Order: sequence, then C-alpha cells, then structure tokens
Amino acid sequence: MSVLTKFSNFLKLPRGDTIGENNKTTLKDSFLSLLLLLTIFGMIIYAISNNNAKHNKTDKQQDVTHNKLDKLKALIKLKDGNETDLLIKYFGKDYKVILNHPQTYHNFRTLLKTSKKNADELLTERKKLFKKIASRSFNTSLKSQIDKAFKELRYKDVRELIDSFLEANADREKKIIKAHYIKALSFMEETRYHEAKAEFEKIAPNIDDTEILSDYARIYYISGEPDKAIEYYEKSLKIKLATLGENHPSTATSYNNIGLTWDSKGEYDKAIEYYEKALSILNSVFANGHPNIKVIESNLNSAKESLKNEIN
Repeated sequence: MSVLTKFSNFLKLPRGDTIGENNKTTLKDSFLSLLLLLTIFGMIIYAISNNNAKHNKTDKQQDVTHNKLDKLKALIKLKDGNETDLLIKYFGKDYKVILNHPQTYHNFRTLLKTSKKNADELLTERKKLFKKIASRSFNTSLKSQIDKAFKELRYKDVRELIDSFLEANADREKKIIKAHYIKALSFMEETRYHEAKAEFEKIAPNIDDTEILSDYARIYYISGEPDKAIEYYEKSLKIKLATLGENHPSTATSYNNIGLTWDSKGEYDKAIEYYEKALSILNSVFANGHPNIKVIESNLNSAKESLKNEIN
C-alpha cells in the first residue's frame, strides 16, 4: 500500500467507528505516513528555496561585479582612455577575474582617482616597472612575492621588496658591474668598440656610476652613435648634479662632453649652450684659471664659427 493510499484511508476513517487493535495499527501507520509525507514535502520546499537563494546570490554577485567594472570604466574614461582596451592591456583578457580580488580592485580604483596621469601614461609606467622587475634575477620565493604584489597593484610593496633585495645584494651587484666594466675597458684599449659596447650593455640598466656612464657614452660617441652618447652623458650629468651640484669641475666636464657630441651632430647652437655652461662653472670655481678653460674656449669658438658659416 502506497503512502498516499494509507493517508487517504486515514482521512476516510468513520467518526463513530470503534478503534480496535487493527484500527490502532492502521492509525499509527497512517500517522507515520503523514509525518513522512510532510518531511518529504518540507525537503522539496527547502531545496527549491535554497536553489532560488543561490540564483539570487549569483545574480547579486554578478550585479556587484558589473557595478564595480562600471565604476572603473567611468574613471578610465575620465583619463581619456578606451575603457576595455586599457583593462585588457593592464591586466590581460582575464581582467574581470583579476579585478574580483578586493585588494586589486581597490588599488586600481585609487590609482585612477588619485593619479594625474592619463591612461597611456599609466600603462607606460606599469610597463617600465615590469621591465625593471624582469631584468632582475630574483630567487623563486621573492619572485613569487613580487609577482603577487605587482598583479595586485601594491607598487609600494614591489619597491620595498626590490630595495630589500638590492640592499642584500649590493656588494655582489657592484662586483659584477665592476668586472664587466674592466672587461669593457680592455676592449676599448684595443679599439674593439663593438665588444666593449656589448659588455656595457650587460650592465647598462644597473649603472649609477658617473665614470662608467661617461665611458659608456664615449664608446657610442666614437662609434658614431651621438644620440646614444648624449643619453648616457645626460644620465651621468643628472647624477653629478644631484651629488656634486652645479658648481663642480666634474659637472663642467659633463657639460663639455655633451657640447662636443651636439657639435658632432652639427647642432652648433646646442653645443654652444653646453660649452658656455662648462666655462661658467670653471671660471667661478678657479679664480686663477684652469687648463681646461682654454680647451673649452677653443671648442666654443669653433662651434660659433661653424654656426656663423652655416647661417651665411
């Protein structure tokens, strides 16, 4: 007999009948059947309700995700950028998944709100930082930490991790740079500039020594690549200005070297500008004169003569 049949029979029991032992058994069975039926019915209702709740929760999550993306895209638009294009370039095609990470979303939104840079500048800045990270040989654990921080846009943490690495490896780094530098100088002495340049290229991103930068620039100057020479002379000059100041003989030397390079390009007006800066420094530092003053004066007069001839 089915549960429903028993339940039906239970309901049809005449009111005036005397309940005997058999009837008592039937009543008990009917009651248990009713209880089982109600339990099953309750479970069905719960399952339906729970399923609906899950759907509602998923819908709400999707709404939140869309809402977050809309806020980001509105900020990107203010930066004069193509919303989706920037997100793909910044995070890759899985940008929706990546931005679900609360830390990443918060940091990116803060970056868009607080930075004065436009969309292209933000992207360029990120690429530069990534290039610097890629140029280093980190151990697996540190690389994992840096990659995680970089993906979550915790740039401050990225810098701190790199600074800690550089501090711990400073002596090793300097020894490696020195070794390549000496090897490059040996090639320069043999006028094998191509090999010397190749050695310098190995350490170029990490050089902060003004002497090495100047020698590097000189190789490019000799090799007939004045633009690259100016680039490294300028790097050397920038460090000198920060460490030695404007009024220093070494700073004057950098100005003269840059002037010579512009001179070689036929940019005489720019050459004159740098020669004059170099002369001004030496004249102010050495009251009784300095041998280099005559050399720079000769360079200046030659550039002025060349400019005059060019105009005429």
